[in-house]
Amino acid sequence: MATLVVETGAGLTNSNSYSTQDTADTYHEMRLHNTDWTGASDDDKEAALMWATRLLDDQMDWDGDKASTTQALRWPRTSVVDPDDDDVSSTAIPSFLSEATAEYARLLIASDREDDSDTFGFKELRAGSLKMVIDKYDRMPALPLSVWTMVKSYGIRASGQLRTLVRK
Repeated sequence: MATLVVETGAGLTNSNSYSTQDTADTYHEMRLHNTDWTGASDDDKEAALMWATRLLDDQMDWDGDKASTTQALRWPRTSVVDPDDDDVSSTAIPSFLSEATAEYARLLIASDREDDSDTFGFKELRAGSLKMVIDKYDRMPALPLSVWTMVKSYGIRASGQLRTLVRK
């Protein structure tokens, strides 16, 4: 298993998480319904923190610019302001990000949010007089609402759609 290397704000070249396990443990102590986290092994917690970090970086177009071209992750960043229009430090990982990582990690332990839908591709199914219409919104989004609420002031959701340029 990969070793957890937490970004400190120094722009590490080998970091793979925005949160330490201790920080995540403290975050989850403050919330209800945390048994998925508290019941997980240390190895699973570390793997979830690393995966949550990667997913956050994949699913967000963060405001500002990377602080260094050699850093492994997309934070630390420069030219980022918080909701009160105060500058976000480019030499530290902000608490919103380490807490969002912890929240996402818990939800990843609880269920595989990226698992393919069993109903993918079906809009309607008929068998004689029996008709089943699949609800395309029956799957949890890959970026959970609770995590989105924590990070939305610092970027936008990355578009998963490919665009094709058509010249006439």
